[in-house]
Amino acid sequence: MYQGKKVSVILASAGTGSRMGTEVPKQFLMLGGKTILQEAYEKILSSAFVDEVLVVTNDEYLEKTKELLSGATVICGGKERQDSIFRGLNALKLRDDDFVRVRAKGKLKTAKVTEVFY
Repeated sequence: MYQGKKVSVILASAGTGSRMGTEVPKQFLMLGGKTILQEAYEKILSSAFVDEVLVVTNDEYLEKTKELLSGATVICGGKERQDSIFRGLNALKLRDDDFVRVRAKGKLKTAKVTEVFY
């Protein structure tokens, strides 16, 4: 909670790794004994301000993502990043005055729900 408002985070993780040129998507590369995805998810989840984390992933990696992030809410993304974020926004149960943070490309963007949909 932040100022009495629900805070939801969309963790965009639907990339295929094509720009990196790796055999597996970047989110599944190991970093200090964990995948980059696990590290990002745990950091976000550990925030006292975050009420909910929704992971949006590529349909090809849906089961792998669910296995890595046991208990996480994971959905399939879309063709492009904006499609994935849109699916994530629609999957969240939000009120007009709640906050949404989107983590994509290593950056966090925050907005009130009314700023996103209206």
